[in-house]
Amino acid sequence: MARFTEQLRQILHRFARTNGLDVTLSDVASELGRNRSTIHSHATRLLDLGYVEKVAHGRYVITESGRAALERRPTSARSYIRCPDCGRKITL
Repeated sequence: MARFTEQLRQILHRFARTNGLDVTLSDVASELGRNRSTIHSHATRLLDLGYVEKVAHGRYVITESGRAALERRPTSARSYIRCPDCGRKITL
């Protein structure tokens, strides 16, 4: 799976809160207090990953894949231990 940053997760959460209604990037930028061009570049990445779908000019909705991605635990939150011999991370 592609690297899924916390910023992408926050933006995807915003799309998820629309209950299937489309949302503009300006709405997302305004709510998250970020620049619209920044949101646009992240939305393009989410679109490439198949997590959002463009339904009209400047309007997007979350996909089932996007909802599934939000349900997964972020990599940084996974529990792991380090092997005492080699130092390799072992996910629990």
